[in-house]
Amino acid sequence: MPDVDGGTGQYLLAGMGPMASMMGNLSAYVITQILSLTAEITLCGTVITQLFFPNVDNRIISMILLVALFLVNLKGVDLFAKVQDVVVVALVGSMILLGIISFFKLGDPSHLINYKAWAPSFKKIGGFKGIMDNMALAFWLLIGVEFIIPEAKNLKNPKRDVLLSMIVALLLLFGVQSLLGSGMTNYVSLKGLAADPNSRSLSTQSAECQLRM
Repeated sequence: MPDVDGGTGQYLLAGMGPMASMMGNLSAYVITQILSLTAEITLCGTVITQLFFPNVDNRIISMILLVALFLVNLKGVDLFAKVQDVVVVALVGSMILLGIISFFKLGDPSHLINYKAWAPSFKKIGGFKGIMDNMALAFWLLIGVEFIIPEAKNLKNPKRDVLLSMIVALLLLFGVQSLLGSGMTNYVSLKGLAADPNSRSLSTQSAECQLRM
């Protein structure tokens, strides 16, 4: 369907009619966004509070972020796209920077830990079955690669460029996440993280590590 911009609603409209399209939009976008974004913006506010404003209620920070995003959206798609580009570049850039610093142990030496002393054995993680069970986490990398599809009609060679952009994006994410994940084991205790993900001492240590780096 070369004239369709893509998305659950449009494909369901063409294949199953307006009722299915409306229900698909509500279930795939509206409901999931209401449930997930509240958790995400709360998490964002909590992280910012812990790192920069320890004496401020994280709900205040979350509401400020929500209002800022609301105002940006009111200005139209063009401004939102520019803000989104800046945020994405900052996000990926910071992940690459933190990955390099942590992987090569360039951060504060006093926060370094001995990863090998805490690393689980092959048997401890459940062997091959345990590895396969945890591989489900890798599918999080697939989220978002389909957003290139609506741009297919604007590309000179969409048959090549759409697939190529997806592959490049996944490889980039894989490299960045691998570098960051491996590097963080030099500063964050796996045993402490597994025992208590909300540990105050662990959170404080991680925050101080990031700030010192």
